Amino acid sequence: MPKQSTPLARQIHSAALAVIAAGSLLGASAAHAAKGYPVCLYLYEKAGEQKLESERSCVRWGGHGINGVGGDEKKFRDKDLKKDVPHFELPVQYIGLSSGWGATVWYENASGKLTKTRLTQDGPVDIRRGKLRGVWAYELNDKVKGYPVCIYTSRHDMRAKKDDLCLRYGEYSDIRHTGWGRAGKKVDFVKLREGYRLELYPEPNWKGGLFYQTKSGRLPKEIRNKVRSMRVVKIP
Repeated sequence: MPKQSTPLARQIHSAALAVIAAGSLLGASAAHAAKGYPVCLYLYEKAGEQKLESERSCVRWGGHGINGVGGDEKKFRDKDLKKDVPHFELPVQYIGLSSGWGATVWYENASGKLTKTRLTQDGPVDIRRGKLRGVWAYELNDKVKGYPVCIYTSRHDMRAKKDDLCLRYGEYSDIRHTGWGRAGKKVDFVKLREGYRLELYPEPNWKGGLFYQTKSGRLPKEIRNKVRSMRVVKIP
């Protein structure tokens, strides 16, 4: 029987007794609270101006879809993204932003070319004859670029830099919604940018016990191959 995830109180005790190579169970630091849905996608402009909930999909802090996430994009199918964000692959016409937030969106135009636009306030986007393919939701005072973390199924894949999923600074309520986990993919190794850490959970929506990873390498055995949700955060 595989060992189940350790409750947070026991993690704190374990961390005080030993340091785990390539990762830590650092229960002494508080987990980040969810930031909600700061970016909303509307099917037509009037719906965005009126903030009609029936005509929108909203996304969390972080990256979603092509160029929202990186790595082996052949596996990031729209059908998986649409489970979480139904407006992917549709002609979105308006982006709504919470105060202090921005969004970069990628969409295919009428000729199939991938185009990028950036918004720092609510406004229309012209995707009438195209389809939305990717979104990056970020705080306007955030200077983080690229993908601070990439996750892998094995040491071999990490060394070969293949079959990976790379994530932007942000929070991910279920990695299966990226498409990467749909075929039973498990998180075994991570490559983590210096100055960042992962908050890892064995269940969607940041439940089931909290574990930390603070540098590149293999995950602790208590969370290895069990990750379902995570946050990519800066080390204070």
